[in-house]
Amino acid sequence: MNKIKVTQIGKYYYPCHGGMESSLYSLVSGLKEKVDFEVIVSNTKPRTILEEIDGVKILRLARYGTFLSQAINPGLFSVFKKINADIVHLHLPNPLAVIFYLLARPKPKLVVSYHSDIVRQSFFAWIFKPCLVQVLNLADKIVITSSNLIDAYPILKKFRQKCVVIPHGTDLEFFKETDLIEAKVRGIKQKYNKPIVLFVGRLVYYKGLEYLFKAMVNVDAKLLIVGRGPLESKLRSLAKKINIEDKLFWAGDVSREGLVVYYYACDLLVLPSCFKSESFGLVILEAGACGKPVVSTNLPTGLSSINLNNKTGIVVASKDSEALREAINKLISSVSLCREYGLNGRDRVRQEFSKELMCQRFISLYAAINNKQSSPP
Repeated sequence: MNKIKVTQIGKYYYPCHGGMESSLYSLVSGLKEKVDFEVIVSNTKPRTILEEIDGVKILRLARYGTFLSQAINPGLFSVFKKINADIVHLHLPNPLAVIFYLLARPKPKLVVSYHSDIVRQSFFAWIFKPCLVQVLNLADKIVITSSNLIDAYPILKKFRQKCVVIPHGTDLEFFKETDLIEAKVRGIKQKYNKPIVLFVGRLVYYKGLEYLFKAMVNVDAKLLIVGRGPLESKLRSLAKKINIEDKLFWAGDVSREGLVVYYYACDLLVLPSCFKSESFGLVILEAGACGKPVVSTNLPTGLSSINLNNKTGIVVASKDSEALREAINKLISSVSLCREYGLNGRDRVRQEFSKELMCQRFISLYAAINNKQSSPP
């Protein structure tokens, strides 16, 4: 039986960091034996390159700067005109891809993964909305990671019948603890000799790091910060101002393998996000896969459907440093509670958020849209 041909249109791709990038890589790597994938994304430089990763062709289009966080890739229009696939899978938000799709009108059927609204650039989102509505009208199916998103993002309510819930999945095999990881973890714990709180993510406005920093003033622990972003300089200044510099370790960008070490080294993960731009929180699943509890915020998106309050971690109000402080202190003061929540989180990831389950759902969706029969992975 011929494989279904699917062209993935995303923002960036592995080894670039980010939730959308991680979920796209997980999907493609998980289904590459059953689906004929082509991945089209932006390069980080002004040149187009074609490469192969794990046997999958990756076209990275020349990027000529950015505008409101949008990569400028003029070459994407001609790519849409030449697409030869059964299905185009478009990952949003990506305004330029939406506009070029409408101009080119490629013939393949369309799946849209709606990862998030455009939240911060509200005026631009208002101008852009008619184009987005057109693409959602044209879509055969709209994939969302949680049913909560239909209420969180009003534009989806009109398309409720098209929406299919497929949560992100985590590669449990990749996040297994090995002897090498265990040895590195021992070294980190000996180095700090204090409870370790972990943050993983881009240093951007919606992550709410300023609230976490203020919470750390009255927390006797080390905060490891994995990731980079435009707010790093501002956050370093804040840390100095509130006198918590000695409590922080700035790890910057790390490899996927290095990230696993940090997950196992920490006592808990904190995701203090404060805007609806945080639609899911893939790092919650990764921490759960490593048996670690999570402190997260009660946003009306997918976060509240992943981290279960008083079961896999603690959920607090957003933009509340005092609530973050109390939750962190509660966990670091109780090894047994951390272990209980962490094991619950691991079980939950295995049962509901595995990479295999996500891939099974996607291949069933592709087959149904393409009117082809396909055996599950």
